[in-house]
Amino acid sequence: VLTDFGSAGPLSVSLRSRADVLRVDEDVAKHTTVEYRAPELLEAKMLECGPSEFLDFGRADVWSLGCLLFTMLYGSSPFEIEWGVSFVGEPADGTARIVRCNKSLILGPIPFPPCGTAADRRYGENIKGLIRCMLNHDRSERLSSSNVAGRVRRMLDGWGDDGSGRSE
Repeated sequence: VLTDFGSAGPLSVSLRSRADVLRVDEDVAKHTTVEYRAPELLEAKMLECGPSEFLDFGRADVWSLGCLLFTMLYGSSPFEIEWGVSFVGEPADGTARIVRCNKSLILGPIPFPPCGTAADRRYGENIKGLIRCMLNHDRSERLSSSNVAGRVRRMLDGWGDDGSGRSE
């Protein structure tokens, strides 16, 4: 997995005017990769502007980190992968196929492997749950970076979200 910090900048940006929104839209288009771009940045020019409006890039970074984590686990960004499914009455095989990323894939459900397949069983629910929370389409409900760090710390300490002490 190759990553860069070409879009590094402030954690939040004020969107007081239409010019601020257009500047963000231009920067996002130039400096981010669509496969790792948070939904709110897909069409940044559509963001609201006003005296109390701002864009929380910290939450957008959590989205990108969730995409990167998914990529590390499954070998492709979540929006460039399609899992093999079977015909009616037969079990899904979980074979991965690479597809072209598009807006509808990014705005759709997170494409985890089909339940019960070897690819599905490879990782526990804790890590998949973390990715789901990081890839929450609603930026106001998406985990913050400190929430992510806390969850990862608990997972590494052997305390799963269910309190079982099982680290997955």
